[in-house]
Amino acid sequence: MEMGTIITGVIIIILCILPFVLLGSGRRKRQKQLLQSLQAAAAQQGGKIARHDCMRDAAIGIDDEARVLYFIKNDAAQHIRLQSIKSCRSVNNARTVDNNRVIDQLALALLPAGNGQPEIQLEFYNQETDVQLTGELQLLEKWAQIVGAALK
Repeated sequence: MEMGTIITGVIIIILCILPFVLLGSGRRKRQKQLLQSLQAAAAQQGGKIARHDCMRDAAIGIDDEARVLYFIKNDAAQHIRLQSIKSCRSVNNARTVDNNRVIDQLALALLPAGNGQPEIQLEFYNQETDVQLTGELQLLEKWAQIVGAALK
């Protein structure tokens, strides 16, 4: 009877831990795919990613030598030559609901140097499509500083 109890306990523990292991490996696999896509986008432009970060469904990276910013979200790649950008800022669209601050959107906004060109927004988080924040706010601030330093 003791052996049956031990086996049952081990099986229950394995069943409880298994979903977390599978979620973690799925996230690592997706981040690896995003990084490969980011590196492929840079290679296509003749660049090389020096620094990068991955989010749930997006990746951002920079080629410090060529001064090009790469961004991939939902398998759509963008590359922005920082020579053509005047300034950057972080966009944090939020509202207050029942004395709680709710973030609707986080983006890195790049203002082109040419007059009449629209602002470029690289969306890190959107409340309508993303379930919850998982470090996007910190990454936004980090990349606003990185891009800001590269523009100087």
